[in-house]
Amino acid sequence: MDKMVFLMQIDGQRIPIDYSLDRLEPLLNPTVFFRINRKFIIQMKSIASMSSYSRNRMKLTLKPCPDGLLDTLVSIEKAASFREWLDQ
Repeated sequence: MDKMVFLMQIDGQRIPIDYSLDRLEPLLNPTVFFRINRKFIIQMKSIASMSSYSRNRMKLTLKPCPDGLLDTLVSIEKAASFREWLDQ
């Protein structure tokens, strides 16, 4: 069974969509959106703060907070390309 995918707007409104993140990712502008882990594709302006978490990982606080999560982690596999994306 597929899990439900939502777009979350800056105002916090959640909109259900009929795409998996794997299908949605190539449709988005890669200079604006980045897939930080298996659960989240984010927009740069949604990052409220970030800090180092461990070795090469980053911890992000997003606005609005998705699903009440205070912090979201960038996966180890995505950390280097995430830093490059931030520097563009």
